[in-house]
Amino acid sequence: MADYYCKSRTNYFKVKKINDFKVELGKYSAGEGGIDIWEEKGLVGLGSYGSMTTLYDPDTDEWIEIFEILQDHIEDGEAVILVESGNEKLRYVTGYAWVITKDDVKFIDVIDQAIQEAQQLVDKTADELLPQY
Repeated sequence: MADYYCKSRTNYFKVKKINDFKVELGKYSAGEGGIDIWEEKGLVGLGSYGSMTTLYDPDTDEWIEIFEILQDHIEDGEAVILVESGNEKLRYVTGYAWVITKDDVKFIDVIDQAIQEAQQLVDKTADELLPQY
């Protein structure tokens, strides 16, 4: 059995207080190298050489979803787009996205979206388009 490897990245977005956000996020670990934080023109972006959806807190030995942290810190009217792409050799190739606002989290499976789009363009079932799924 192979290991699953993925990469994650967000868009740039506004947070209430950048330093408070960086301190809180710094308490957790994610992926192989943690979370990278970039600042650009008053905005922040995040990236990881692994999944960022769940973060590990070594002080409490617990896992927390990043969505909770983002919702506490993002400015009103902002949307964070978190994209994750990964694979287990070439047996599974995934693409996921989450859209996070102050009040909501929406999940998007890129493969499912592509199948739905293809079905609208050609007269085939999902099994005919991707029989290995």
